[in-house]
Amino acid sequence: ASLMLLCRTQRFDSTLVLKFIKTLAQLDTSAEDRLVAALCRAVIRCNRVGPIVFVAPELGRWSTVGGLGVMVDELTVGLAGMGAEIVVVSPFYHVDRKGKTDYLRKDGINYTGRNVRVQIGAESVELGVHAG
Repeated sequence: ASLMLLCRTQRFDSTLVLKFIKTLAQLDTSAEDRLVAALCRAVIRCNRVGPIVFVAPELGRWSTVGGLGVMVDELTVGLAGMGAEIVVVSPFYHVDRKGKTDYLRKDGINYTGRNVRVQIGAESVELGVHAG
């Protein structure tokens, strides 16, 4: 009954729906519960999209000039909150807009010690990988 009520609602919070489905997927007290749980696990499995990659010239509070960085930041945080695997590729600037260096560290973003080489036209560019 709860599931039908939730689906009939015109407007709903997708994070709440996902949490509800994940809770139902844990049921294991009766044969009927196990059937509902199996259905919910299938819904979760079928709706996985894999990693989502965003490539943006700016990102949130770290490198924003216009509104794009804020939009990318809010969208990626929201999608990650719903369980999506998110990767964001954005330039690293040695100083932030206030002139501070090492500004990513306070947010738990650190250089991994790894670099990747990317071919852009005729030029090969080496990029450092930060994670957090």
